[in-house]
Amino acid sequence: SSSSSSSRCSSSKSSLNPTAMVTIFAIAEYLTIFLGTVLGLVQGCFGGFAKLVPCGLMGVKMSKGFTRVYGPFLGFPGTFLRIIIGLGETSAGICIMLGVWGDALDLFDEDCRNLVRALC
Repeated sequence: SSSSSSSRCSSSKSSLNPTAMVTIFAIAEYLTIFLGTVLGLVQGCFGGFAKLVPCGLMGVKMSKGFTRVYGPFLGFPGTFLRIIIGLGETSAGICIMLGVWGDALDLFDEDCRNLVRALC
């Protein structure tokens, strides 16, 4: 009796069926696309652009902060530092968006896809 119950336990599989695995991977992919889009927008459009254009509430604060704090602390002109960092953040946000959506729409070959997945 005990051998039949142990054989039943060992013969039952605890793995998910293929449909459930596809669903889990689809949910993970959609979540990655959503998070990559939000990160790209926040990094590129809001953070980087506020450093590039010193107007509006955030831009004025960034301009004053770089001119009075970060520039003197690092020994660079504040405007130069703000523009360089703003360009870097803006290009990073745009590249994240291009990479995430290019991968989602299957626009890359295998080597480029692996590179984008590693960087994003």
